[in-house]
Amino acid sequence: SSGSGYILLLDNSDKVIASSNPERLSYIDEATGTPLDIKQVINADPAWNPVLNFLETQRNETIERVAASVSPQVQQVLTTLDKAETGTSKGYYLVNYAAYLNNGENKQNAMDSRLLQSFELAKDSYYNGSQAYVFEIPETYWKLIVVQPDAEINAIADNLSRNLINWIALALLITAGLIYFMLTYLAFKPLKETTDKISQAENLINDKQYNKLSEVKFAEGRNEIGLVNGSINDLLDRIQSNEGKLANINQQLEIKVEERTAELQETLKELKNSQLQLIRSEKMATLGQMVAGVAHEVNTPLSYVQNNLEIIGQLTEQYEELIELVQGLKAVKTDAATDGKIDKLLADIVRASDEIQEDDLSTELKELIKDSLFGVEQITEMVLNLRNFARLDESKVKTIDVRECIEASLKIAGNSIRNQEIVTDFAPTPEIKCSPSQINQVLVNLLNNAAQASGEKPDGKIEVRTRSDERNVYIDVSDNGKGMSAEVLNQIFEPFFTTKGAGEGTGLGMAISQQIMEQHNGDIKAVSTEGVGTTFTLTLPIDNDLTEQSLVA
Repeated sequence: SSGSGYILLLDNSDKVIASSNPERLSYIDEATGTPLDIKQVINADPAWNPVLNFLETQRNETIERVAASVSPQVQQVLTTLDKAETGTSKGYYLVNYAAYLNNGENKQNAMDSRLLQSFELAKDSYYNGSQAYVFEIPETYWKLIVVQPDAEINAIADNLSRNLINWIALALLITAGLIYFMLTYLAFKPLKETTDKISQAENLINDKQYNKLSEVKFAEGRNEIGLVNGSINDLLDRIQSNEGKLANINQQLEIKVEERTAELQETLKELKNSQLQLIRSEKMATLGQMVAGVAHEVNTPLSYVQNNLEIIGQLTEQYEELIELVQGLKAVKTDAATDGKIDKLLADIVRASDEIQEDDLSTELKELIKDSLFGVEQITEMVLNLRNFARLDESKVKTIDVRECIEASLKIAGNSIRNQEIVTDFAPTPEIKCSPSQINQVLVNLLNNAAQASGEKPDGKIEVRTRSDERNVYIDVSDNGKGMSAEVLNQIFEPFFTTKGAGEGTGLGMAISQQIMEQHNGDIKAVSTEGVGTTFTLTLPIDNDLTEQSLVA
């Protein structure tokens, strides 16, 4: 119709062989009955000049292309053509079509037309403005010309735009729904199930309930989540499989640990017994070295106590005489005694009383008794100190002033250090928790060593000082002896190391002293200069969590 445009079908010679509107566009010559040329059909409308020029150019290019590519086989085909019927141009078109069909890539698209060019037509014989589209049909190289009015194209475009918008909106809605469905049922739901299963498996693993992992199965599939779930299932199976092996290994390890622990406990027990024996041996050796000194310390007060008692015995004879006279006077009262006899007894009583008063027997007896008591106290204290020192099982922890330990140690080692000048400087220190017996053992050992080191000097001197800071109490034991070399100083705490002669020491004193200080959470250090002397410093913490169980002996 006039409002819908028209279509012209041209052969390869640009003859119109069909028209969609033959009433308007007649394409048959009424005289000859043959198709009219395109120029004749459009009545040589100037608006069609661009289209006509394009058609002519296309026709010439096709003929030239085919002619240039003619092969011997094609030459043979051309010789067989009835040029009287087809014409030269048609022959070339047929050859070109044969070559086109010979191309395997084009066989399946042989019936597909393709747009060659579009033209904007100004006002022509039929429309105020229109668009002409030239298509090519491959198997014949015919041309299909479609003429569409601009008004109709605009209407179609508007309609297409509206439809396109509606279709886009519908597509977006459908896409959103599909995405939601896919995310919900293909992603979110499987992901949530997977995360829930992972949490369940994690709890079982944390609780070491590996045997229940077989109850946790992840849904497998061919998508990404399903593949991941399959890998997780394999992992859980391996964990459960390996757990049995690990359980057996752990059981064997526990048995071995128990056996080794029992062995270590037995070894530790033997070690503690050995340490106890070493401490006992060292104590006994120290006591053996001090036997002579202890005997002297005991014999001295014991001797003057004995002398005092003998003097007291002699002095009591005068009191006995006075008592006899008094008893005689008492007996006279019951007899018929003469006055002379009574007077004589009274005179003897007065005489004996005067003698006692003149000799000041009461004061002398008091002094003798006092001296004797002092001697007894010295003996008692010495015995007590020796007993405390010699207690092999003494490990009781007490809170004391270190001065008490030092004074007791000085008395125990009194005979060993009697030839040295003893200087003490006791600064006030806080009380500490310690085992007095063990600290005494360390101090006695240091005092004996100091006495031996300075014994060769006529002016030998031993100094004992105490000091403290916020954390520790310190005891310094110094001597002005011969000192030690750096090599000896580095070995003094090694077991069985000694600089004394054969039979003079076990070589365990300093090693045991260091062990005792370590058990008290303290320390022992030495500073020495050859020819000048040595100073040992004991460090004992003020705030100490020491317990009796932490001590060896």
